[in-house]
Amino acid sequence: MHLPTTLSVLRHRLLPLLLGAAAVICLLACTKKDQPMSTVYTPVNSNAQDPNAKRYLALGDSYTIGTSVPETDRFPVLTADFLQAMGIKTRVDIIATNGWTSTDLLLAIRERPVTNNYDMVSVLIGVNNPYQGKSLDVYKTEFAEILQRAIQLADGKPTHVVVLSI
Repeated sequence: MHLPTTLSVLRHRLLPLLLGAAAVICLLACTKKDQPMSTVYTPVNSNAQDPNAKRYLALGDSYTIGTSVPETDRFPVLTADFLQAMGIKTRVDIIATNGWTSTDLLLAIRERPVTNNYDMVSVLIGVNNPYQGKSLDVYKTEFAEILQRAIQLADGKPTHVVVLSI
């Protein structure tokens, strides 16, 4: 099989399945929460206003927001679609922007009133740190803080946090 074809299959077929499986594991043990949310972006989907939908927060950078791809191809949206196909209604919130470093993500989650009652939180951040000349030590410190905040946002449940690395 040709390498670009293999990568395409992995990206479009396997990655959503793996993320979906991780999401299912996290969400099946969760209970519904009632508090309102406030984030940078909420994809338009049929579950956006459903109070019974599981709540999923995706934190990250361009790999999370899906720069230059249609909204429907963003991995958090693909994950929600996968869960929906399994009968799990999922409300997706995304705090991510193209070019963000760990510093930018930390500032965003510190400045926005995000509630601590998500059923699952994913974190994908760091590719822009070396690209923008940030030190590895800064990333290590900030990533630890981001991870702690992600656990808080996942209602204090570390097993409901998924870390993705590239």
